[in-house]
Amino acid sequence: MKRIRLAPEAYRHGDCFSITIATHLRKPLFARAAAARPAVDILRDVSERLTATVYAYCLMPNHLHVLAAGPDIWRFVDRYKQMSSYHIKRLLALDHPVWQPRFYDHALRREEAIENVATYIFENPVRAGIVTRAADYPYSGSLAWPDAVSSEAKATDLRESPGLHSSVVPDR
Repeated sequence: MKRIRLAPEAYRHGDCFSITIATHLRKPLFARAAAARPAVDILRDVSERLTATVYAYCLMPNHLHVLAAGPDIWRFVDRYKQMSSYHIKRLLALDHPVWQPRFYDHALRREEAIENVATYIFENPVRAGIVTRAADYPYSGSLAWPDAVSSEAKATDLRESPGLHSSVVPDR
């Protein structure tokens, strides 16, 4: 088993976690719709297969934020990274990993409202200067609350976004 931050029991109780998974060397691999859309589809698929409740997600060009609960959240994250790596590496013809080996997690405390943490996640592209309204960002939402972010935004490339601070954007 890979080394994780907390004791393994902490991930098995169904607690709600705020999770951040960064891309390898923080490369903006998901600045293109062609990579971002499948990554979100894989998140949906893995959450269904492993019965994880995804309250909020936001796939940024170089990282993913997820607010999720489930019976084995570490396994959910590990499976997501495996599945998305397999597909994204082939799609973008990468010769390096998609994700960093570890991820950051924070178990929500009783005083932390899930809704507030979800809002914080949804606002990430606004804070990054990619969009002016969270509802305009096409790669965020909730798999538990269908109307959490009502977006009419279409899947779009983010390479020209003023909030994207890297020149290493894959062209494939």
